[in-house]
Amino acid sequence: MANLNAPKFLLVDDEPHLRQFMASTLKTAGYTIAGEAEDGVDAIEKFLELKPDVVLMDLDMPRKSGYEALREIRKHEPGVIAFMLSASKQMSDISDCLKEGAASFLSKTDAAKAIIANIERLIFCEKQKLREAQSP
Repeated sequence: MANLNAPKFLLVDDEPHLRQFMASTLKTAGYTIAGEAEDGVDAIEKFLELKPDVVLMDLDMPRKSGYEALREIRKHEPGVIAFMLSASKQMSDISDCLKEGAASFLSKTDAAKAIIANIERLIFCEKQKLREAQSP
């Protein structure tokens, strides 16, 4: 079960400068980075090894897409909180990821503050769901 009071993130993107940007942005907001992966295959391996609470993953990557990696990761941990990132705003991409269980689909073109605001809002919502599920 995810520790949503101090979540650890796995950052997945095939572009190193974007992983660095995401890491810097999240660290500035007070979050911990459990690790990084450069493609979908690496994401699955790192997820199983590091057991992060939250995955922030690019959709379009070599070897295995973010969508395919999300599907595989959710086989191992159905409750994983995953935020998908993409420059694409195609409704089919967004819909597919949300159907597969992604918490949100975030645009890479959004400013860092918007991405953090979305993450914080969705983590708050997940905490509320957990509280409601645990109350009698």
